[in-house]
Amino acid sequence: MSILGLTFALAGCGGSGNGSAGSNREGIWKVSAAGGDPKLIANSPDRPCWAPDGTRIAWSNENGVWIASSEGVDAIRVLGVRSPSPPSFSPDGSRIAVMDPERHALHIVDRDGRNESTYPIGDATHGDSSAPSVQRNIPAWAPDGKAILVSGWNGNGDSIYRVDASTGQAAEIAVIRTSNIPFDTGKPENGNRAVANAVWPGWSPDGRTIAFAALPQVSGGQGGILSVAVQSGDQRRLAPVLPSFGPLWSPDGSALLAVAPTDKGVRLVRISSQGGDMSAFPMPDGLVPIDADWSPDGSRIAFSASGAIHVMDAATGQIDTLADSPLVDLSPVWSPDGAWIAFRSEPDTFDQPVLPPNP
Repeated sequence: MSILGLTFALAGCGGSGNGSAGSNREGIWKVSAAGGDPKLIANSPDRPCWAPDGTRIAWSNENGVWIASSEGVDAIRVLGVRSPSPPSFSPDGSRIAVMDPERHALHIVDRDGRNESTYPIGDATHGDSSAPSVQRNIPAWAPDGKAILVSGWNGNGDSIYRVDASTGQAAEIAVIRTSNIPFDTGKPENGNRAVANAVWPGWSPDGRTIAFAALPQVSGGQGGILSVAVQSGDQRRLAPVLPSFGPLWSPDGSALLAVAPTDKGVRLVRISSQGGDMSAFPMPDGLVPIDADWSPDGSRIAFSASGAIHVMDAATGQIDTLADSPLVDLSPVWSPDGAWIAFRSEPDTFDQPVLPPNP
């Protein structure tokens, strides 16, 4: 049917709307971008990450970082860090990086679990109160694989750090100023809160610009989606929107994708990488996006909404539902060749039976 000028259809799930066959267990799944039954990859319901050659999938959980074949076999643990960020592969696929929220450190390890390196990032003085959410601080490899972007606390405010992938040397590339509001009024020596958290850092495809979101943490704090020129350090606010997910660079570098509130509700929004131009993709009523990913050619967008995985044609707005299990399906990620979408399924914690009161 047509809603708000869109075509909304079910694909690859039998037309029933009750979910694709077999996708009724929590874990990591993959489904063909053309539709069909999902295939279970791992029993861990965590955000997946494809290797650049598409042959492996990595994920993190409370026990560390794992990697398996894209067919779901030969799973091994490559890093024993407790509850790290979701992993990211180097551009050549040989290494994996994660952030350790307990140690405020970047870990880099070979994909076979060898040659682990640990690099402290920023100032851990304030402990967890100053650490960005690990789900919003996924290490971002530069296109040439020589550097990694992460967010961290510099002792006075949030910073985006550019970390040399070989030496671990970290340099601030973007700084968010502090406020006059203390972390703890009883301990003024702990310093003041940052005006905003800096999250979701990412490189432009040509490696010349980074983009990130600044989310206000104090009254009157100004946030938005910002960009920084790598060479000059010039910083610009591209849009005043405050995303719950993103920004993500389009494959051609012309735009950024985010999930953010608009005057029509929470939407997928497209922001020009030059700033000054932002548009929201129309959505059928009741379909609220959670997270998203560009297809490798930029023509489609996979996103999660209403507990299901959908794909939108970026030009026409047509939406197809690829996976709609009895669980909550989240975190869609395209395979490098655009043929598959990996995602995670987890129980619906907001739809549990109500226990009777104690007698």
